[in-house]
Amino acid sequence: MSVNPTGGGAGLLLRSGEASSTQIGYVNENQQKCHGTFGVFGTDHNQYAYRLECLQCGYVYGANGSDIAARRCPQCQGGVDGIQYWLPDISPKAFKLTDK
Repeated sequence: MSVNPTGGGAGLLLRSGEASSTQIGYVNENQQKCHGTFGVFGTDHNQYAYRLECLQCGYVYGANGSDIAARRCPQCQGGVDGIQYWLPDISPKAFKLTDK
């Protein structure tokens, strides 16, 4: 299993999946590069969401693992919109605290 630090200081790591197309560094025929998964569930049955980067325009988005091999960039290749591949911020700083 490959591990790729996010560099964000949050201590989160992107991990490769089991399929060849979900390995960190995999690039499909449409020049979409897989950066791995945080372990967030995707929108398709039994799938994780993966972070992809378009090597043509630099757009970063999420996709189900089962879609990576044929994926096209939503920004420059007319691909479908990406999905959320990260966890929402659930730290106390993400919530507005009030006196009420």
